[in-house]
Amino acid sequence: MRLLPAVAVLAALAFPALADEKYDQCVDKGQTDADYRECGYAWIERADAELNAAWKELRKISSEETAKLLLDEQRAWNAYKEKACLFWASGEYGTIGSVLSYPPCFAGVIEARTAELGEYLDSLKDQ
Repeated sequence: MRLLPAVAVLAALAFPALADEKYDQCVDKGQTDADYRECGYAWIERADAELNAAWKELRKISSEETAKLLLDEQRAWNAYKEKACLFWASGEYGTIGSVLSYPPCFAGVIEARTAELGEYLDSLKDQ
């Protein structure tokens, strides 16, 4: 089991833009697959909460026409998100893939969308 924290470091190196301090601290304290899984899903929940906050703010300041376009785009993105990173969770990469690689990948997809929505927000606020 001592190998798993080292693998977490390698996973963080594989996804450098996706570093999350709370995740790293949690994984460092973990000792079991369940611990690591809990760390990863907590990261995903944090990322999802940030996405939802950005989405709500964007919808609030968008025109009705833009809001409809954004909703179509978000629905398409949600379909993509649900399929993203599943190769890690497939079991082919074992516990390390599903417990230590899937959460950073999936959270990264969510964080990238949040950043994109942030760019939209910035452009609307600048008008």
